[in-house]
Amino acid sequence: MAFWDKDKLLEAGLICMGKCLLMMCTLGIAPFYPTEAASRGCSPVQIGLVFASLPFIGFFFSPYIGKKISDGISPRSVLAGGLIIEAFFMTAFSFVNILKNANEFFGASLAFRTLQAFGVTSSSVAYNAVASEIFKTRMEFFLPFLEMFAGIGTMVGPTVGGALYQVWGFSAPYTAFCIMIIVLTLCLFGVLPQRAGPTQAGEDSSGNPSRSTKGFYQMICIEIAFDLLVLFFTFVSIAFNDSTLAVKLSDYDLDSFQKGLIFLVSASMYSLSSLLATRISHMFCDPRLWSVCGHVFIGCGWLMMSPNRFIPNPALSHVIAAQAMIGFGAGVFYVVSCNDAYKWMTQKLGFPDDFTSYSLLGGCLQGSYFLGCLVGSAGGGLVIHYFDYNFCTTCLAEITFVAMISLSCVILKNAAVKRSENSCKTEVTLAAGE
Repeated sequence: MAFWDKDKLLEAGLICMGKCLLMMCTLGIAPFYPTEAASRGCSPVQIGLVFASLPFIGFFFSPYIGKKISDGISPRSVLAGGLIIEAFFMTAFSFVNILKNANEFFGASLAFRTLQAFGVTSSSVAYNAVASEIFKTRMEFFLPFLEMFAGIGTMVGPTVGGALYQVWGFSAPYTAFCIMIIVLTLCLFGVLPQRAGPTQAGEDSSGNPSRSTKGFYQMICIEIAFDLLVLFFTFVSIAFNDSTLAVKLSDYDLDSFQKGLIFLVSASMYSLSSLLATRISHMFCDPRLWSVCGHVFIGCGWLMMSPNRFIPNPALSHVIAAQAMIGFGAGVFYVVSCNDAYKWMTQKLGFPDDFTSYSLLGGCLQGSYFLGCLVGSAGGGLVIHYFDYNFCTTCLAEITFVAMISLSCVILKNAAVKRSENSCKTEVTLAAGE
């Protein structure tokens, strides 16, 4: 029987829709919440803290969730808990608009957003764990689809949230997203197969040894560290771009709808690039060479966003092209970094080739993602306050090219080691033949 039968396709579709909805719920408040908060007298710092609370919690909590799943907690149970927490505190968030005092509004928003972050973090790690448990050896194929739907959620979330707010008011987006989460949860747990999870690290449900007791310390190696670092810098760029692009677009005579379309360019190219990442990266002798190309796309995109001797006065067409390059380049990294780090874990470091290792890695990858979002958005707003936009984009381009050179050095080092090992094997074979 073919692996991708109707049941597997249905499971894959629901998991992808769940990933899309996760990003929609996370970003859906972006178009209207700052306006509501400012109308009550909240400062930009307070608004920034509300948005920063989610990636802050995600950075610390993601590795913990990944480790607990690796130790034996069912990813299905973690996903259920995460979705319930997310839905509950999104519903609670919908009532903060009744608070008219700035400090009360800020305090309630920060509390509910922080608590919602625990649900978002749990479900974001659990989606990858559930997928790797169901699809096993097909994850290298399936992961690009997960990231593509994450990109779609990034595009659709603010659009849907803004439209619902415009028509029905503050509570409408939260109510709609909560209903979608509940429906998706019922569908997921009506379709996803129930698997007997291991009772503890090192044993399966029958008490037989089945999994490694390796943890984060055993993951430490320069290759995985570089994969995580590359992912961090990628999402710094994405978060900085999302939080500051409006500053650049203010130089052009655009209405809010036109600005929104330009924001969609990078997200749509991210989705396309994520979908193609595995296929294209396998055309190279080392898949990370495609990540080097991704750095080139992002670095050139940042250079096009700011005046330089080649483009003294960037036109709107340059900005649109730059957004496409940044989005396409960024879409490379999550898929390639995840596949490369997982290969090192299972082939070099002795981790088992199953969802427990994928969960451990997923917690680290999501931690890098959340930290990048935190630094890019919060740091971006702070830096823009003291320096101009052009200076910041030039610095980002320089950092991107430094990261590209560093990654290239690691790839060349590994290639030299591999050639040396192959040479030694050839000499041993020839000596044995003689």
